[in-house]
Amino acid sequence: MLPFVRAGDILLVRRQNPLRLSRGDVLLYVRGERLYAHRLLGKRWQDDQLLLEAKGDALPEVDPPFAAQELVGQVVAVWRGRRQINPASLLHRVVARVLSCLPAGYLGVRLLMRLGRRLSPQRRA
Repeated sequence: MLPFVRAGDILLVRRQNPLRLSRGDVLLYVRGERLYAHRLLGKRWQDDQLLLEAKGDALPEVDPPFAAQELVGQVVAVWRGRRQINPASLLHRVVARVLSCLPAGYLGVRLLMRLGRRLSPQRRA
């Protein structure tokens, strides 16, 4: 999830009904013995099972769909040092929508996040 989530960040994760999740939400899910924090791209039903599709912002490909049972929850805050980042803020929601539509590419992600930081009201204060 670089650059939105970085090594050393602390994630606040809240359990969430998968049906209430929206495109662009940052999710934490488990697959095997590994945790993933990736952005939701979509949901679909297959054989009476809800599948979620997600992708890391800097990754070129979409993750294989995962079952709703693998969902740990929705990332509702990211702590980076003393700074709290709210993924539900308008700025981050807009950036998330754009990122979830991009085919991929770390350069594009970095440029969007840099633009977001410049427009952030926290930065001006």
